[in-house]
Amino acid sequence: MAIHHRFKNRAKLSPQIRRESRQHLLQKLVVFGILVAISLGLLVFDRSIFVFSDNLPLKEKERAEPLKLVPARFESSNSRVGRLLSQQERQAIAQILGQPLSTDPDPAFDRTPKFILHDTSGELSDGTIERMKQQARGPMGNGIAAYVSREGKVTIARSMFFNQRRPTATVYEKAADILPETVRNREIRRVWSATAASIRQAALKNLVAALNLNEPSLANRASIWLNAPSEQAFEALKARSSTNLDGGKTTGLWTVAQICDGVLNDSENAARMASSSGTAATLKNACQKLNPVLSENRKRVASSTHVEILQKRGSECWVTNAQVRAYNQNVPDSLKIQANRVVPLETLDRPAYTDEQYEQIARLYLQAALQAGQFPEITTHYWVDQGEFGRIGTHCDPRGFDLMHLYRQISLALGHPQKTRYGIEPQYGIHPEKGDNVWWTEAVLGKLPSDTDSI
Repeated sequence: MAIHHRFKNRAKLSPQIRRESRQHLLQKLVVFGILVAISLGLLVFDRSIFVFSDNLPLKEKERAEPLKLVPARFESSNSRVGRLLSQQERQAIAQILGQPLSTDPDPAFDRTPKFILHDTSGELSDGTIERMKQQARGPMGNGIAAYVSREGKVTIARSMFFNQRRPTATVYEKAADILPETVRNREIRRVWSATAASIRQAALKNLVAALNLNEPSLANRASIWLNAPSEQAFEALKARSSTNLDGGKTTGLWTVAQICDGVLNDSENAARMASSSGTAATLKNACQKLNPVLSENRKRVASSTHVEILQKRGSECWVTNAQVRAYNQNVPDSLKIQANRVVPLETLDRPAYTDEQYEQIARLYLQAALQAGQFPEITTHYWVDQGEFGRIGTHCDPRGFDLMHLYRQISLALGHPQKTRYGIEPQYGIHPEKGDNVWWTEAVLGKLPSDTDSI
């Protein structure tokens, strides 16, 4: 009845109202159709994502797949070089070394510190090593931090491994890639002679006093080197004189570095510090030339430490019998290689380096890491002399050292993954220009380590 009544009443509606009703109904139908279409489309789209994702275009597949976390670079790398020690690693190292953790702040480096390996290229007695240890104070002695005998005996000559106040131990530390040593020494003497006598003597006196070594003759030793007309003249003087000149050269270099710091600190200082108005320009120009090399020298020394591994002389860096014979023809008898041929460093009954040496070098590395507060880069004298900075030197030590064996010792001690690296990626050979960073020739050392594919 109600329905009949409604339709019955429709006949009584005006034409305008009927048109509006039809339009309203049509609008509802359109909206309803759109909603149905959207619902069906979403359903189809969702099903296509979860059921047919392999057939989607690339962009849709990227949206469909879950996000993948990309690990930080250091987490995916097997190298610890330059990474700060965690508190857990500090505690582990202190426990291994049997020493308490230091509360001193870590030293500040402007680069990753280096742990540089050497070999002695000659047998050294315990007495000789002990004398070298006693001499190693400030600028005196040599710059080696520790010695490791074939039996694994460790002699620490400089307990502070990263210390700017020591002599250089490599051509790299002399920054010869920036300025050759001969040119550097010439410019140092130009600075010294162009500086007013009162200023240079005060600088030398103050520097020696600051070292606090109770070596009153150190200033005189430095003066002898600085006043020598040339390096050749100084070496000749050393050869014929019984005067102790130990530390004089390094002390003289440090003194000139301080003078140049003063000269370059102010544009007018050269005129104030020069021996005369005529030498002011010479003083300033020489300091400007020296400044880059002296600055880099300080930074490289402060960020490097050195370990000498006892090793016999062998045939030094020569790789053929012909090379050895040619060398012997041009040196005095005292310097000749007695075998007059290539001498193997490794034989069936003599490893090039003993297990005890590898173990103790690993401990020294951990000690260096603890002092630095980070993992230093293990590298070779050979590489910093002949490869990393070009051919600035001639050393090839440590000859035949198995870096991977050392890395395994360290990773085992710290519980790191087996293939963790703590220094350069070893490449064995005799061609540093091709990237060889560990000197190795089969004539001297036999087959390459089994875990390397170097040639």
